[in-house]
Amino acid sequence: MHDLGTAFVDALAARDWAALAKVLDPAVDLRAVTPGRVWTAGDAHAAVAEVFAVWFPDDEVTEAVESLAGGDVLGRARVDYTLRVRNAKGNRYLVEQRAYLDATGDGERLQRIELICAGFRRLPG
Repeated sequence: MHDLGTAFVDALAARDWAALAKVLDPAVDLRAVTPGRVWTAGDAHAAVAEVFAVWFPDDEVTEAVESLAGGDVLGRARVDYTLRVRNAKGNRYLVEQRAYLDATGDGERLQRIELICAGFRRLPG
C-alpha cells in the first residue's frame, strides 16, 4: 500500500491527472474535508476533475513535497504529506493533508480515500 500512497502523492504534487487516475479505481469512493467544505466523489473522473484539480489547479506549482510519511491502521493505509505550493500570483503556501486509503482486492488501485486537509496556509514573505 505504501507504493500506492506514494504514487497518489507524487501524481497529486505533479498535477499529473492521468497518473492520478491510473492510481484510482474507476469506482473510487472519495470523502474529503477541507476548512469550510466537505467534498465527495463516487468515481475516478469526478475525484480528479471535481476535487483534486480544483484544489490544485494547473496554474499553480508544487515547489516541494516537504514531508511524506505513511503507516497502517489494521490494514488501512495512512499517508501524511505536506506540499509547498506557489500560486499564479507568486504567493506560497503549505498544504498538509492526511489520507486513509483502501486498495482494491488485487492491491493495484485505490478504491476508497478518506482525507482531511489543514487548508492552504500562507507562508510569510
